[in-house]
Amino acid sequence: MWKADDQLLIERLAMPNSHMCSNSCFAARKRSGANRRALLCTGGPMIDDFQCLLLCGRELRIYNLDTGELVIKLREVMNQKMPFFGLNRPDHVVALSRSRMYVNMMNIAKGECVATFKVGEDRFLNSLTVSENGKTCVCGDDTQKVSALLVWDLSQRKLMYDLRIPHHEFLTRFVAITSEGHYVACVCREKEEHAVNFIVVYDLASGTLFKRWKPGASSLALTISTPGGSVVAALEDATVTANDLVTGNPRWLVKGHTYPADTIRVDPRGTFVLTYDSTGHDRAIRIWDMQTGASLSVWTPDSPVTACEVSADSRCVVVALAGRADLITLVIAHKTLPGLEDVKVDEKIYGNEENKGKEFELT
Repeated sequence: MWKADDQLLIERLAMPNSHMCSNSCFAARKRSGANRRALLCTGGPMIDDFQCLLLCGRELRIYNLDTGELVIKLREVMNQKMPFFGLNRPDHVVALSRSRMYVNMMNIAKGECVATFKVGEDRFLNSLTVSENGKTCVCGDDTQKVSALLVWDLSQRKLMYDLRIPHHEFLTRFVAITSEGHYVACVCREKEEHAVNFIVVYDLASGTLFKRWKPGASSLALTISTPGGSVVAALEDATVTANDLVTGNPRWLVKGHTYPADTIRVDPRGTFVLTYDSTGHDRAIRIWDMQTGASLSVWTPDSPVTACEVSADSRCVVVALAGRADLITLVIAHKTLPGLEDVKVDEKIYGNEENKGKEFELT
């Protein structure tokens, strides 16, 4: 996750009559020499304000972004096509093994594997999602028919549930967990029919199916906003929908995208939803009110969006565009968003001021 302190790297260029102000970013630190396939941890938080988990080829490494130093290399090798990992706060990384037959828990300080989770022989996992508090891990099993969702308690290091629905399969690339690990939502479909897929929510306190509903079209993206109390889905018909997490009742359904969005971001406060199409057919980034679905802002860049994240304070959105080496920062301001009514950016220095603008070699 993009940290709140990173907003300190902004030079603001506000656009009049806009709810999203465009900003150019300057580099607080420059890094070179990393494998081109290196990817910053996607879908999970940084370890702290300065340490980040970096995927370099098939290795997981921890770097200090303030000093540019390599802290440690984790010893296990990742699967080339499914390099999935997450954080078990505060001391461990959870990652899918190279063989995809089990999950490794690795100590951050030593880089060693301290525990292994395995369900059985010849069961291959195809996804891995960790709750924000790092206590619950959910994996998809693509070997068993009917396919299963496997739920581990990372604190006790044991399998909690092997979830299945007869004659159905889970689309495990569409899985979301509430921040405290109480509920898990997943897209599901009937095996023998080409019908619209649907969304199920399980209560992980009991392992029972809690809610189930079928939107008007199949889902292309799914997430949960715990503070907003909503399950948000982007659908094949280019609409975006939100359902109440507890009751399952529809909250809103909105239109606006000219091509189906396939990426959703929710802010940590639970005040807004951000959607965009990563394929570039529709370049617009749209922001919706979490409670009402009202359109709050639209920003359309000249180039396709390659990455987009919301800051931890809900104040900014950072965007990477195809063909551009620099980042764009959008400052969120809207009169209906509590605490975000005005354009405010705290411009203190990130980390040690002596390191500002330095270039580090990643080895």
